[in-house]
Amino acid sequence: MTGRLKILLIVFAVLIIIIGVWFYISPPFGGAAPLQPDPSRLSLFIYPDQVVADGKDEAKVIAVVKDRQNPVPGAQVFFKNTLGNLSAVEASADVNGQAVVYISSEEAGEAIITAVSGTMSKKETITFSSIK
Repeated sequence: MTGRLKILLIVFAVLIIIIGVWFYISPPFGGAAPLQPDPSRLSLFIYPDQVVADGKDEAKVIAVVKDRQNPVPGAQVFFKNTLGNLSAVEASADVNGQAVVYISSEEAGEAIITAVSGTMSKKETITFSSIK
């Protein structure tokens, strides 16, 4: 092998290594993924939206996290309320992008539930009615 051919092969090998490293550390092929996705859409549902204020009757609170139109499994959703008791203040989204908690109250009135994921937040209300 001639000296020129050896140098050309070494340069070619170095270029291949540089390109491989660049692909490995550059998204979308690799690199550090964000720990918390920034959802492009957060929806919040409460069912039913009216329950008896007896401390036992519960409503299901569902936050749906989607990035574009795709569910975001594992997305952390934080919940807060102005009245009543939440079963949890934080939940992880399932494979459908749904994070679920429950709310009940012993006090009648209207509660505002807020869900937060990434930079998005959503609010909905629920009414706790007096025991009949």
